[in-house]
Amino acid sequence: MKDDRKAVKRSIDALKAKLLALVPEPGNFPTAVEGLCLYREERDVRKDCFHDPVIGVIVQGDKRALAAASHGDDREYCLREGWYIAYGMDLPAISHISGASRETPHLALSIPLDRYLLSQLASEVKPRPAAGAYKGLTVAEAGADILEACLRLVRLLDAPERIPVIAPMIMREIHYYLLSGPEGEDFRLLGTAENPNNQIARAVSWLREHYRELFSLAELAAQVNMSQPSLCRHFSRSTGTSPLQFQKRLRLYEAQRLMLTEDKSAETAAYEVGYDSPTQFNREYKRQFGRSTLFLMIVLRRSPLTMGRSFRATRHWRWRWGATSIARPYHSWERGLNEHTNGLIKQYLPKKTSFDNLTQRRLDRIVAKINNRPVRL
Repeated sequence: MKDDRKAVKRSIDALKAKLLALVPEPGNFPTAVEGLCLYREERDVRKDCFHDPVIGVIVQGDKRALAAASHGDDREYCLREGWYIAYGMDLPAISHISGASRETPHLALSIPLDRYLLSQLASEVKPRPAAGAYKGLTVAEAGADILEACLRLVRLLDAPERIPVIAPMIMREIHYYLLSGPEGEDFRLLGTAENPNNQIARAVSWLREHYRELFSLAELAAQVNMSQPSLCRHFSRSTGTSPLQFQKRLRLYEAQRLMLTEDKSAETAAYEVGYDSPTQFNREYKRQFGRSTLFLMIVLRRSPLTMGRSFRATRHWRWRWGATSIARPYHSWERGLNEHTNGLIKQYLPKKTSFDNLTQRRLDRIVAKINNRPVRL
């Protein structure tokens, strides 16, 4: 055990040195090794997104992951350096990176979780007792073997001519260690073709590809060779929600991406992801994210409102969570600031204002007026 701890520390220290050299600035960086991504953050960050099937290894820093299950049943996981989180299927999750700074940045790497490779290896690894019902993701200590394999994978970036031959072998090795480790039964279930966990993973993948379309439970059940009652039961157990609610989340996350990264209006994004009514979309968006699309368009996409000197708590909240002054879902005590900010915005952009004719120049003037309004000292 003592030797294992020493091996873990050696691998962690070597990985830190490599990532600090390869990733000098904050961001997410794909590499020449297919599927391998390196991450660096220098401030506390909160991210709300969908995760593909992936294995993430924490090299330095702390991270909390909140699996976005059904209302009131979210599951929180705490990760430290040397731990991994493996998403067995496409899942919505909220993650918080804490304690990161320029001097001690948060460092991590990720590789794809290959269910086909797991199914190939499952017959070669002795089964282990299941720890409990599979919840769609696994969190555990990586151990010396996985960390040493990850180190060799990162070192391949210094010898690109070796990548096509060696990288697939190391990927296979990492999947073997996952199957043979303490949480191996979770990964075995994902690799078994007619196991409910594998079938649910296939159902989730099908929904991600067809989230814009209307579907029936009978159609989805037929796609994964399950009965409707069995599909609903196992789907809820793995994702914390129903297939229809899961599709709604997919639409809302994709609409948010379109508004943030492709400069789409809320109405356009609503139609593109499959909504027939922008009003319904706005209502469901606010219910899911705890903020309106109007607030998203102005604060997140367009310009960073500082809210003036009187909002010291706002600036602290932004520094702590890596976001703007937005109430988090199901955190009602934060909504006072949210409503006050909405009131300021509505002075210039009343309800039902169309954003189609809103110019950047006009928006900049509104932001300047809000940020520089007189305050009582």
